[in-house]
Amino acid sequence: MVNYLLKKSYRLKDLKEVDFEDLWGDHGVFTTMWIFDKPSKILFFKEHINNLIKSSKAYSVFKSSLKSDILYLLKKNLVSKRKYNHLLRIALNLF
Repeated sequence: MVNYLLKKSYRLKDLKEVDFEDLWGDHGVFTTMWIFDKPSKILFFKEHINNLIKSSKAYSVFKSSLKSDILYLLKKNLVSKRKYNHLLRIALNLF
């Protein structure tokens, strides 16, 4: 059984928070990254984001501000004083 630390979904066009829905069975792209330590670090962050952007172009989910939007949402949701040892999933779907 999975215990979610944080379940949030944001609409891609305006970054407005929307109701969280499980992504199993949906079509889209995702990456799962290890977030660890205090302050938080993400292992191979640049490579994960570059692969996510490349895949989003192939699935026509891409928008030019995608990388900056992801950085904004990470800063908004991660607590600098908290020690992390979690998996972080970023998923983009067509709906």
